[in-house]
Parts: sequence; structure tokens; C-alpha cells
Amino acid sequence: MVSLEYPTPIGFKVRLLRPGVSAQPSPGIQPLIVRVERRGLDPARFYVNWQPVSPERLDSLLREELSRRPPDWPVCVEGDGDMELKEVLAVIDRLRGLHADVVLLTRAP
Repeated sequence: MVSLEYPTPIGFKVRLLRPGVSAQPSPGIQPLIVRVERRGLDPARFYVNWQPVSPERLDSLLREELSRRPPDWPVCVEGDGDMELKEVLAVIDRLRGLHADVVLLTRAP
């Protein structure tokens, strides 16, 4: 049964990289890498290209970094394996709001 009153959610579109697959380094524009970490009950910490970023500055820095890259340039997102997925999804949602193409980095189990 299809409801016309409530739209069907479509979720997040992400590309998953297979563990062990690596690209050859190349000169020029480097990928944008966003990492989300959480230790215990501490608040989440954010890193953009391995540099710590405050939660208040995250959106403006992402906007600035995205403006330096082609429109279809992917943003790699990585989350700490010991935290809830919702915090990584919140960052993906922020990036999608900035019209970024998101790649979720995974690790081998």
C-alpha cells in the first residue's frame, strides 16, 4: 500500500570502498577527508584532513574546502569504530547539504 500523505524515505547515498583497495598518489588536488572520533563519554571530535576542527567551525571549513575543489570531487568520511553511526551520519548529512559527493571509508573487520 502506498501512502500519498507521507513520502517514502530514500536515506543516504554513499559509495563504499573495498578494504585493501588504494589509489595511486597523484599531484594536484588532494581528497578532502573528514574523520569523526569519540572516546568514552567525551563529545565527538572532528578532523578535516587530519587537522582538528571545532564543531562550531566545521560547516564553514567544509564549505571553504569544497569551494577549492571541482563540484563532483568526493569527500571521504571516516568514523571511529567505537562510536554510534548516527554521529557519522550527521556529518554525511551536513556534507550532502553542501552538495558534496560522499564516500564512506571502511576498514577490514
